[in-house]
Amino acid sequence: MILRPTSPAHGGAAVARDEGKVWLVNYALPGEVVEAEPRGKQGGVAVANTTQVLEPSPHRVTAPCPHFGQCGGCQLQHAAYAHQLELKRQVVEEAWS
Repeated sequence: MILRPTSPAHGGAAVARDEGKVWLVNYALPGEVVEAEPRGKQGGVAVANTTQVLEPSPHRVTAPCPHFGQCGGCQLQHAAYAHQLELKRQVVEEAWS
């Protein structure tokens, strides 16, 4: 499936909406167009993993950790560091609004 995430979510995922359904998309950045594979539900929200980035964010970088995407300990390493901070700020701001 093709998804277009629009905002960051807690835990490093990005939020996308498709045909009225809300998706948490792992390994995607807001503003990207990705091909994703559905992985089930988490807290009543559909979850998908990015399988291919079709239109990358200008903030996307190669993750420095060789285990990125496997262990879950470095969810935002595919974003430039300054953008990681911005995404985290947005998540906190949303939580407090």
